[in-house]
Amino acid sequence: MTSLREIAKSHVEDVVDGVSGYARRGLATALRSLFRALKRERVIFRGTTRDLPVGDIKSTPKTIPSDLLMGLLDQATTPLGRLVVAFAAVHALPGEEIQNLHTTGLDLSRGALEVRRGLLRHTLCMEELTHQLADDWTTCRHRRRQASSNPRLSVSQKSAVTPTTRPSAPAP
Repeated sequence: MTSLREIAKSHVEDVVDGVSGYARRGLATALRSLFRALKRERVIFRGTTRDLPVGDIKSTPKTIPSDLLMGLLDQATTPLGRLVVAFAAVHALPGEEIQNLHTTGLDLSRGALEVRRGLLRHTLCMEELTHQLADDWTTCRHRRRQASSNPRLSVSQKSAVTPTTRPSAPAP
């Protein structure tokens, strides 16, 4: 190539597709900034990187086949274990978010669950399987730990009596 005007969108995508992770994100951001500045200065006339995705994922993640999901659910022996499998496999919730789910965020009448992500709130719409598993777990939790004041949804024998917040470190 003898000019920047000859660079097509396919050339940029080929370069970016060869890189992954933070390096890909940094390269895509730098290329978008470079071509935006070149267009502003009228060196090039079309935005070749205008629709270039900056993140790693270009499409939606692949779903877990239903037979594999049912096999995972069959291996979980407790209602809590089955609910955790559904949250992780069906709704792609990470372990830390599953541990921090609160009973006040679960609304079985609407089939919704509020997931707290820092200061943000995300409403998760539960399909029939997860809704049934959540109902089974709340019934089991209420029957076993009626007196527990722990607000977490995934409470166990050990976590039922522990405080929900970690104690702060003593001042030196």
